[in-house]
Amino acid sequence: MTSMREIECKKAFYEIYQNTYKKVYAAVLSGTADAHTAEDIFQEIYAELYNALKSGKSVHNPQSYLMTVVRKKLSRHYKSVKRAREREVSSEDDTDITELAADDFEIEDSIVTAELYREISARLKAKSEAVQQIFVMFYQLEMTIPEIAESLSVSQSFVKNKLYRTLKEFRKLYGEEDL
Repeated sequence: MTSMREIECKKAFYEIYQNTYKKVYAAVLSGTADAHTAEDIFQEIYAELYNALKSGKSVHNPQSYLMTVVRKKLSRHYKSVKRAREREVSSEDDTDITELAADDFEIEDSIVTAELYREISARLKAKSEAVQQIFVMFYQLEMTIPEIAESLSVSQSFVKNKLYRTLKEFRKLYGEEDL
């Protein structure tokens, strides 16, 4: 049987999640530039929030609390990446562990064939980190241009420029009807 405390905890968690998940995911994604890692860290952050609420901790400013957790998790992530790179350098392995996962970028499957999807994903991987982040935030997170600009600390015109130029390039390469 579920206690009143658990019900209240779940309700508080759901409300906080609904009000913060876009900003938190954008912060994590812009801090890692790797969608798989960002998703793992994102889940860890909200698991930590849930456990804090469940233990009775009162979270007066959820966004501030979560951004503090984001900074801590990203710091731990970069320390582990640094250790991995140091091990990598010592073994003289040239594998890039920070390879971006732009293939998580979703395009409606009903419109784009699997092969075209792979081609576009490969081309997107070749783009700058900023372009990849903008595409993930715009298409996967469905964030607005002003939200993306704020998350990445860039101007709205920068976001529009990167987004629209890349779309124009893809349309030119693949034909507008395919996209």
